[in-house]
Amino acid sequence: MGPSVNRSDIEDAISDALRGVVLGGYDEIVCGRLVRQLDVTSLRTLVSMTERVRTAGMVEALDLENAIHARTDRARQEIRELEHPGH
Repeated sequence: MGPSVNRSDIEDAISDALRGVVLGGYDEIVCGRLVRQLDVTSLRTLVSMTERVRTAGMVEALDLENAIHARTDRARQEIRELEHPGH
């Protein structure tokens, strides 16, 4: 969101920050209330926090995926060593 924003810009930013999240009816009501009742600075902070949570979750998922791959690679290596000792 740029320096001069309107409520539509804020709604768009919140929608973008929540992309991929399935929202129920009450979720939509709460988002509408946030847009109407919070000041722009608070809304910017809310959007920023949401994006940071998304990023942290993606980093954690990638870390987990890398750990799984490393564990799988170690297990495959152990199997190869058992099947072909001394190679």
